[in-house]
Amino acid sequence: MIISKDTLERIKQLIELKYTGLLLKLLNPEVLSSQQKKDLLDSNVSLSNYYDIIRYLYTYNFNYDIDDPTKPNSFKEIIVDAISNRTPNGDVHTSAISYLEQSLNTAIEKLKQVVINNISSIFLEANEEYRRGILQDLDRSETLESVFKEKFINQITKKLRETSKEVNRDWQRVVVTELTNLIGIAHTDKIIMDNADTDLDTVFVYRKPMSDACRWCKEFYLTSSDTPKLYPITELIGNGSNYGKKNSEWLPVVGATHPWSRTSPPIQLKPGFKVNLDGTQSFMGLKDWLDYVKNNL
Repeated sequence: MIISKDTLERIKQLIELKYTGLLLKLLNPEVLSSQQKKDLLDSNVSLSNYYDIIRYLYTYNFNYDIDDPTKPNSFKEIIVDAISNRTPNGDVHTSAISYLEQSLNTAIEKLKQVVINNISSIFLEANEEYRRGILQDLDRSETLESVFKEKFINQITKKLRETSKEVNRDWQRVVVTELTNLIGIAHTDKIIMDNADTDLDTVFVYRKPMSDACRWCKEFYLTSSDTPKLYPITELIGNGSNYGKKNSEWLPVVGATHPWSRTSPPIQLKPGFKVNLDGTQSFMGLKDWLDYVKNNL
């Protein structure tokens, strides 16, 4: 046997602890399950040393428009700004932050389980192949046995490196997707709050795909002339999330249209303004504004 059962269990425990510790760096510990908290405390990890990153980033994206020249530029400035009494108050914001934290928690938990399953499979398959090799040559010398073991260890090392690369790609996908959701939800909440006395069916928004966006995002968010397409904000909110759906079922939404999506958050079109090709707005007056909106929905 190359890897013992006890060693494999220890590896699983280390992976569990690593990912739970990662959650503590990103989330308020109240989001963690009782078992997650216990695992951290059993490993002498203080639950008071957390960063609450999701709350800070939500606050930042709620308080600043994309093109606001006064917004903080560095991560340190974002944290300082969020801490200095600029966090929006109220159950609606607490609920949004809680949803985002739970979403990230779920995504990381799923990724953790994939890592555990992949690594377990690598070790179990290596053990089985090693066992079959012994059955074929029960009388080989210690020298040959040493060479045989080294061969399998090298194979395991190579597969672990490949798995590590896949995990890094998956982790980047999780981060990009969850941050896109966070940014979209925070900006949408701000638009709703700014239009508290307005019928939201008459509040129009658009999203600007990046130049390397996929065909789905360009189809959803651009007109035939490549200017941003307009939507009542209620439509994007009503479409919910595309999480877990086939691409044929995707809809335009306020958050991530799909993993790795490359699109701006919802931006409100100001009454009397039109959207330019580059996503900026210019004043056109109110006289023909509603006709302009209807033609660009």
